[in-house]
Order: sequence, then structure tokens, then C-alpha cells
Amino acid sequence: MLFQYRNLLSMLYERSLLNSNRNNYYSIIRQRKYVIAQTFPSVRKRDIRPHTEMDQTTADDMNDQKWMAKALLLAEEAAILGEVPVGAVLVKDDALIAEGSNSPIKDNDPTAHAEIAALRRGAKVLNNYRLPGTTLYVTLEPCIMCMGAIIHARIERLVIGATDPKSGAAFSVYNIGNDNLLNHSIVINKGICENECRELLKRFFKSRREARKNERKK
Repeated sequence: MLFQYRNLLSMLYERSLLNSNRNNYYSIIRQRKYVIAQTFPSVRKRDIRPHTEMDQTTADDMNDQKWMAKALLLAEEAAILGEVPVGAVLVKDDALIAEGSNSPIKDNDPTAHAEIAALRRGAKVLNNYRLPGTTLYVTLEPCIMCMGAIIHARIERLVIGATDPKSGAAFSVYNIGNDNLLNHSIVINKGICENECRELLKRFFKSRREARKNERKK
């Protein structure tokens, strides 16, 4: 099952990489529409719909999927080690800066969440405790602790896979970073690869419940 899921994520990651070159394609399309408008002035402007915003949105979505797929692979690695499957990727200028996965059990560290690991490594890479201009991709909505660290790090944008209705601190339970109560606000996007992120969590907790039942039977 994990092998099949890894193949699915790899396909999503590779597809996103291949599609990242579509900007050039859309640029050509926009040029062709300009030529058509000049050649056939009788064509009304509303008949030639501008696609600039839509194209950019599509490109951004595909880019988000690419990095979230990477975070999902990290989450899967955490699950294999018995950790709650959460992965995080820190990106700046579309380049990978740092990554992290849940490891509180392995490290005997209650703060060893995926987001914290990515922020710590990112700060060392950039040689700065502030991380302006960066985007953090995380497969599960951050908790209060992680949102606090994200605020202190001055992350510019947060992209979330699955929501956490029990303890999510970005918008589900709390609204940290977007409530105008702090000296830093974050652009928050959610729902990127949401089904894949949620399915991984569901499978993990289901397998853990089954393991506990088997232990009781013994």
C-alpha cells in the first residue's frame, strides 16, 4: 500500500515538474490572441477572453502541488517510522531551502514537529532567524506552537494540505497569523493535495488502531 502511494506521489511530483514549463506555452497563446485581435478588429474584446490571471493561477496551483507532493513524501517517511505523518517543505524563489518531518517520538522531543524542523534548518541555511520571502508547505494544518514559530520566522506564505478541525491554529480552531492581532500577517492557502494528505493520515491512524487491537487480543 505504501509503495503504491509513493508511486502516486512521485507521479504527481513529476507531472507538476513537467507542467511547470507551461508558462512559455501560455505566453505564446497570449501573443497569438494579440495578433488575432489586430488582424480581425471586428472581433469584440470580450470574445477574446484574457487568460493572464487564470494562467498565473493555474501555474501557481501546479507549483504548489509540486512542493506539496514533496512534503507528502516526507510525511510518508515519518509514518514508516511510526510518527504521525506530517511533512513540511520550506521554499524561497521556487528553490528548496529546507525540509522536515514529524519526529517527536524518535527524538524524544515534544517540539519536533515537521514545521519546526524545516524552520530550524532553513534558518541555518539562510543564516538568519527571520525567513522573509519564503513559503512553507505543510501536509497538515499547523498547531499553536508551530503557528507561533511561523510568525516569529516571518514566513510570507503558508500552504496547507489537510485541515485539522481539532487543533488547527491557522483557521480551524484558531486564526493565528491572519487575525490582525499580531505584528505579522501570513498569506494562507489551503486544500492543496488535500485528499492525499487526509488519506495518508486516515490510513496511519487506522493501522495504529488495528495494531492496538491485536496487542489486546494477545
